[in-house]
Amino acid sequence: MNPLRSYKIGLLALLIVSMLDLYLWYNGLLLYRLGTLLLIVPILFLLFWNLLKTNLSLSIALFFCWLGDLFLLHDVNHTIQILGVSSYMMAQFFFIESILKRIKKFSLISFMMEVLFFGAYLMVFFSNILSYLKDMKFIGIAYGLVLSFLGCLSIMNFFLQQSRLRFSLFGGIFLFSVRDVMLTYNKYYFNEDYFILGVDVFYVVGLYLILQYFKTTESEIQHAKEQNLAP
Repeated sequence: MNPLRSYKIGLLALLIVSMLDLYLWYNGLLLYRLGTLLLIVPILFLLFWNLLKTNLSLSIALFFCWLGDLFLLHDVNHTIQILGVSSYMMAQFFFIESILKRIKKFSLISFMMEVLFFGAYLMVFFSNILSYLKDMKFIGIAYGLVLSFLGCLSIMNFFLQQSRLRFSLFGGIFLFSVRDVMLTYNKYYFNEDYFILGVDVFYVVGLYLILQYFKTTESEIQHAKEQNLAP
């Protein structure tokens, strides 16, 4: 099958599954989300197979995202909640590793500017929600710091060489972080699924933008290598 056609079919499948997952969540059919939410990461894996088959770090990151989704659906006690947050945090570590491999130089000034941005973002969030986290405070703070570090790297990467592609990486990570904020408010502040649309949409779009960045940069790297080898 034509690669472009396969890619379009994959995007259509991702859209259909995401919309079906939203429908099931809105109507309280949470058990059936095992067949929708848990399909999102595998579809993304197939969409970006050419990238992921040679990039172990990103493959592991997606696996931990899938584990986080699984624990999210079975959020029945404190242990499951810890495992869910820990899974998503492990995914961030592998995203960080992948980004560090792409960054050619480190700009302390740019990085500190991003620290101020994400630091303020994190402080505002925790000032509103920290008291509600109870025995999840430690893991919540740890996860917030790791995700903020990832966000700082993505913005620094953008300022080192400004482009729409690099901005899309930051956008994907930012959407991912906002999705986590919404999930936290749902669970610990509202005690109900107050945010639904944003949680699903930001998760899918965020992961897609992150993977699309790595796919495009990998293609650019391979193209540069081929040009260097050309006589």
